[in-house]
Amino acid sequence: MPASSEKDGQPPTTPPELEPVPVPPAPSSTSSPPATTTVPVPVPQAPPPPATRATTPAATTSATTTAPPTTTAEATPQAPSTRPAEPATTPASTPSVPTPSVPAATPTGPRTPDFSVPGAPKEPANGASLPDRATALGQWLETHRSPVAASLNHWLYEHAYIVAGARFGWWHGAEALQILIGVDRRAESLWGVGGQSRATAQQALAQIRARS
Repeated sequence: MPASSEKDGQPPTTPPELEPVPVPPAPSSTSSPPATTTVPVPVPQAPPPPATRATTPAATTSATTTAPPTTTAEATPQAPSTRPAEPATTPASTPSVPTPSVPAATPTGPRTPDFSVPGAPKEPANGASLPDRATALGQWLETHRSPVAASLNHWLYEHAYIVAGARFGWWHGAEALQILIGVDRRAESLWGVGGQSRATAQQALAQIRARS
């Protein structure tokens, strides 16, 4: 810049020169917009709907149209019978009740007493002998192997009859007691009882042998 002259303290008349300031060129109106503004944003697509064949199987449709469902008969229960069932006349768990029976008498001729006991009753002539009764009791025991009340009563009755008859001196009482002791042992093995009755028969047998 040229120096200006000053007169009487007056400022210089020449105006100051401004230096040019570089101005950036204006963008052209025809220029294309930046490429970044035109990139499309990807939009997620919804999954395709499931096939209708999966939800409604063809087999179900054909079964429904061709034949009725097999559960129709079960859906209607039958009315219970109002008539109660008749109980069994002979339950399987009920043991057979023995029928006391006297064995037939064996014809052995006149039965003479083994010994005489004052006041003792005479042996029935039309009944079975003591050895026959003891043998029949052993056979009966093999078919009644459960110690039910009826079986125990029958066995005790026959046992007492044979022991008493032998003590009265009836015919072949000692032989009958020997058979009876074997029956008592068999009862002990089958029923778990009979020891006391066997001891009674053994005691009576010893008394009879002491008389002879």
